[in-house]
Amino acid sequence: MKRYILIKICFVLIVAIFSPMVSVENNVANVVKPVGFDGGGRYTCIAFEPGNQNVIYIGSDVAGFFRSDDGGESFQVLGKELDGFAVASIAVDQRFPSRVAVLTDRGLYISEDKGETLTLIDRQISYKKRFFGSGLLFFQKGEILAGTSSSAVYRVVLTGDSYLVEKLQPLIDEAVTNTMVLYDSKLIVGTDKGCLGKKEQGWVKFNDGLPQNPLEIMELKVSPAGELYLLEKMSGLYRFDVFDEAWVKIGRLKKEKPWQEKPFHKSFEIVGPR
Repeated sequence: MKRYILIKICFVLIVAIFSPMVSVENNVANVVKPVGFDGGGRYTCIAFEPGNQNVIYIGSDVAGFFRSDDGGESFQVLGKELDGFAVASIAVDQRFPSRVAVLTDRGLYISEDKGETLTLIDRQISYKKRFFGSGLLFFQKGEILAGTSSSAVYRVVLTGDSYLVEKLQPLIDEAVTNTMVLYDSKLIVGTDKGCLGKKEQGWVKFNDGLPQNPLEIMELKVSPAGELYLLEKMSGLYRFDVFDEAWVKIGRLKKEKPWQEKPFHKSFEIVGPR
């Protein structure tokens, strides 16, 4: 008799626990449907196929990279050939949209079929910093330019089925690349120690108008109007003045929080022995 009662109680508990879940599944209006990719770690970079906004690439710091062919509604995991799954940057060749370059913590890879298969170009071309930069990789006239975390920038010349790797001169002061941009056909690199420009004789400092110390460049961008902008970690936004060849401070970024903080009060009650 006791055994029968125990079985009956267990049955009632199971029904009570799972019946709400069943009713939610049957009620389509209450079902939450995930859209896009998911997973652990952080997502690090994004790239689009030129001329086709439905093809999106997303990089991750622990799971390789993903591609969506439907504008982000669904993603498939790519990168089974990768030795390291921390992806710092992804670039798509504007001339050949099926060609994709992927910069990881274990080397630079290239794909000719939208990331389905990958070929390792060079293991030395890597980015090992946990917090990645921006614009570390791009195609330019049959070449790939790649920034690394080892005070070096590489040029990879694409020659048919082979790759010619050229290591440019080391960055000044052993700086680490945070961001890169091509401006007026010149390579500009933002680092953890300032801004550098590439000239025939090597790297030159490109810091006129910027604060002296500390100085860390977080982002370089060319606007649709063709102007060069820089974001410095502590002091904010600058625009490059081509006539004075110096950076000019733009506006003033306020560091106030977008919400009103309430004062924190904590009361204590002293209780004596009873």
